[in-house]
Amino acid sequence: MHAADIVLENEQQVIQIEVERALVDFQAQWRAANVKRESFSQRIDRPVVLILAVPDSATVCKRLESHEGLISRALPTSSAEIWRALRGCQSLRDDGLLFVRRRGPHASASRP
Repeated sequence: MHAADIVLENEQQVIQIEVERALVDFQAQWRAANVKRESFSQRIDRPVVLILAVPDSATVCKRLESHEGLISRALPTSSAEIWRALRGCQSLRDDGLLFVRRRGPHASASRP
């Protein structure tokens, strides 16, 4: 089992962020991240919220279209809600999908 990419903790919960730079097989990548989270949560005494961080690009958005049902059930927290919670050092209630924009001159503007 590999380590989580990013772990943020407070007294109430742990946020495990898995960074997916290339979205090849979303369902398989989500399942692998969820198994990792389950393993991690067995070793601690707080809930673990899983966040999948994906590139904010037109390609990724297109690949995710066919998985809207899974995303709404398994990753219900919106990217905007996640960013707000992270910036405000607040807890999250549910797992979610986080869109991350590239910095620099090649940044994508695919999402508002």
